[in-house]
Amino acid sequence: MEALLLNRKLLHFVSVFESGNIARAAGMIGISQPALSMSLRQLEEEYGTALFHRQPRGVAPTAAGEVLYRHAISIRQGARLAREEIAAMGADGLSRLRLGAGVAWTTTMLPDVLVALQAQFPGMTIDMITGVGDQLAGLFLAGEIDVFLAAGSIPALNAPEIKTEFVANLPMRAVADSDHALARMERVTPSDLAAWSWAGFYEDEGFFHLSQHYMALRNLPAPKIAIRTNSAAALTSLVRASDMVAVLISPLARAACGAGLSDLRLAEPLWEMPVNIYYRQVAAELLPIRVFCEQVRERIRNLPRDPAPNG
Repeated sequence: MEALLLNRKLLHFVSVFESGNIARAAGMIGISQPALSMSLRQLEEEYGTALFHRQPRGVAPTAAGEVLYRHAISIRQGARLAREEIAAMGADGLSRLRLGAGVAWTTTMLPDVLVALQAQFPGMTIDMITGVGDQLAGLFLAGEIDVFLAAGSIPALNAPEIKTEFVANLPMRAVADSDHALARMERVTPSDLAAWSWAGFYEDEGFFHLSQHYMALRNLPAPKIAIRTNSAAALTSLVRASDMVAVLISPLARAACGAGLSDLRLAEPLWEMPVNIYYRQVAAELLPIRVFCEQVRERIRNLPRDPAPNG
């Protein structure tokens, strides 16, 4: 079905984009390198612009190439979902749903969502991929995830063919080991937080920029992220075994406190994070995705309220 929706030249373009090398792409799709180069030239003539920068060791996409790839992947994703939906007609739903979620959710409310989803669609396999928002966005844009849940804004997903479904704004909380000096303070100020090293999540650049901005507004240096991990459980253990602090979205902070950390009594609130669900418009009517969105909204809406920042 993909070949029906993506014409030959677009299929050639996608192969070159993903391999980064014309000769390698030609071998993968079974045509000669000159034929593939001609196909790319014809496509560039149709669009009236270069789609790749030719380099000694391969090719790199131009800005126009990035745009074309984003739309081509959307078509390819739509083809896969259409095939799944047609195959599932008369059954309970898709045969496979590929979900992504930020690390804050996989250890808090998401297990209940997945259990409920699997119970409603027992014939469907659920692939669960965990990562920070930027990582998941890359997988989503590459067509490897159908829908994902993440906190924070992701500018790369601001496109007409992508649906961003806002769920809630949730506050950030600061946590540390119960024996930490900050845990014994009645009022922890931003300067107190800035004085200690932080533990954070791997490749979470959005978080770093937000925390840097928060501190800069108060004429404080950017926090020092001493250790980064891609595991919520590992982060909790690291903070519990050290004098580091961590700033976490409220559901994850609550879970970390249940695992032995202390919620610091802040003199003023930290920033809030928007929580969004992302999927392609072509997938908007798929029942498993609608149910996933409904389950997530319900559980986040029913989260316990956080105490005031001053405890």
